[in-house]
Amino acid sequence: YGLNNQNNNANIYFYDGIISGQTGSVYGTIRDVEPGYKEVRNPNTIDDVQYTSSTLAPIGTEDTVVIVNNTNFASLQSAINYAVANSIATISLQKDYALEADLIKPAGIDVNIYTNGHTLTTTGYNVPQGINIVNGQAPSGLGGAIYKFLANITGTETNPKNIIIYQMEDGTSLRDDKHYKLYKLNDGDYDIVKFEENTIGSYSKGGRQDKIYTLTGKLYLYGLGPGQYKLVGQDTKEIDFEITDNTVSDNILINNKTNVVRKTETFATLVLTFGTGILRSHYILLILLVAIILLTLVAIKKKREEL
Repeated sequence: YGLNNQNNNANIYFYDGIISGQTGSVYGTIRDVEPGYKEVRNPNTIDDVQYTSSTLAPIGTEDTVVIVNNTNFASLQSAINYAVANSIATISLQKDYALEADLIKPAGIDVNIYTNGHTLTTTGYNVPQGINIVNGQAPSGLGGAIYKFLANITGTETNPKNIIIYQMEDGTSLRDDKHYKLYKLNDGDYDIVKFEENTIGSYSKGGRQDKIYTLTGKLYLYGLGPGQYKLVGQDTKEIDFEITDNTVSDNILINNKTNVVRKTETFATLVLTFGTGILRSHYILLILLVAIILLTLVAIKKKREEL
């Protein structure tokens, strides 16, 4: 085995890489994986020797059990771990689900699991204090609606995603001797997306450069909003992909790492947390009120000028 824990007395956490073994990849229970991903086991041949390999793949809609802050989870326990660790109180059930083990409440905030019209069966298993099951719809609230309204005016991305592009449409790797350009579909036309470089291969959405480069065969792009995109290489090879509010298409990966400063997330986090009922700032209501007043005054002034 790649990992062998036959007594099942240790917690296994799988966040990156490949685990391979001739008998099997993992013997034991994987307690947690990278948020938004699931473990996938496939046969693999190395030097004519048959192996089983475990890798991570993005969780698609068909595998999603719950959603936490627009991240898909195939395991309710993993979603709870993530929600508590990131101080997110709302967990949204996406399908009927029956517990197969006791739920564990990590130290931190209480969380609410909203059933959204689905059935969460807990018979025979323990749901500890601090994990609350709420029969009803997860709150979206006024905050989210106001955010989308302001985002359309200011050009701020709605629910920005951080992604990894690791290959082109034909399966070839990205090359370090070529530059690339990213385009987004707007009103039937593809517009160039500009970035600010963090390091070569790592970029935050900004207004500086349209040419991007890689040294590792991967591009790490931060702060992209929902939409249809295409990456075009200097060698004319390209890849088309989609970002939605909840996930990304299968030919790219979600990047949930938080070690890069992402300026586009600041405003989004401020308002979206208000929309889900989590007040991380005492000034959210004031900021929204001032913004609405200013927009109203601009509209009134424009109307008077027309009259």
